Amino acid sequence: MLNLVKSIILVVVSSFLITSCMPEEDYIEIVYQTEIIEVEVEKEVYVYVEVPVEVEAEEPTVEELRDIYYSGEFDGADYYNYFEIFMWEAQNYGIDLDYVREGEVIIEPRSHANKSFAAWAKERDNNEKVHIGIEPDLFFESTRTNRGRLFIMFHEFGHDIFNLTHVDVADCAEFNSIMNSCAKNDINPEMFKTLAHEFFSSMQ
Repeated sequence: MLNLVKSIILVVVSSFLITSCMPEEDYIEIVYQTEIIEVEVEKEVYVYVEVPVEVEAEEPTVEELRDIYYSGEFDGADYYNYFEIFMWEAQNYGIDLDYVREGEVIIEPRSHANKSFAAWAKERDNNEKVHIGIEPDLFFESTRTNRGRLFIMFHEFGHDIFNLTHVDVADCAEFNSIMNSCAKNDINPEMFKTLAHEFFSSMQ
């Protein structure tokens, strides 16, 4: 609220009576004199100001997060992000993997004798340890997207955590399973979600 000062000019008229002392010419003369007085008047003025209000953002739904993850919109340079996405999705399907978190999880750059492997599972049939080796030059090659890397890691976690074997196909273009033995540089997000659904549903 602001105070505005408004000046009001008041004209004060002062009259002076002058009386003549002459007996024959008695008269009254009125003389007017003006005086300026400044008076302060307080006036209320309403000012509307926009005040920012913090609104709590809604938590993304499972489907919204799936769209993000299966589109590869995450930090693919952090090996453990692949593990967390896998564990998150397993939980969505009601698969209890608490024993995995209670054990040891190692995901590290490590060369393999077979230089064609971008990643591999080292601790199959060991429920107390998850150990994934990664060949950085192949895993992060320029033609491979985060989707392709996530697919590879789902495949390796299928070996290491679920003790699954390969689903072999005659043609690598026939991409019908997470456990397909052919690695992918990229994969359509919708196809990825479909294969992941089949993969986790089979483990329930």
